[in-house]
Amino acid sequence: GFVGAENAAWEMVGRLGEPSESLAAGNETLAELDATAPVIQGIRARSWRLEVDGPGALVVEAVSDDFDPVLYVTGPGMEEPAFDDDSAGSLDARVEIPAPQTGSWLVVVGALREETGAVRVRVLRRQVP
Repeated sequence: GFVGAENAAWEMVGRLGEPSESLAAGNETLAELDATAPVIQGIRARSWRLEVDGPGALVVEAVSDDFDPVLYVTGPGMEEPAFDDDSAGSLDARVEIPAPQTGSWLVVVGALREETGAVRVRVLRRQVP
């Protein structure tokens, strides 16, 4: 973990601007956080847009062998971004939104201590009984 990473949530989401890339449920995206990615409060970050429709929990994971990823997810009806550091096992991050509202969501993956490297971002929809 990293003290302050959770507190950076609103600044992280607000300062990154509109993402130019999108994620899709059921897919895994391999991305690179390199020296060109912006650094906000000591966290190197990259963002994606995610369109959510239909029922089912939203699960987003950030997995990296190169750095300790943190994950911020926000969308319609959220009072503040969901945040995770290490819930996906090892140092990997996982956020689950049980009943996301339909609409445009924002996914931000950050690298603590301004680290660089590859990250796999997975988006899953899980049916809730």
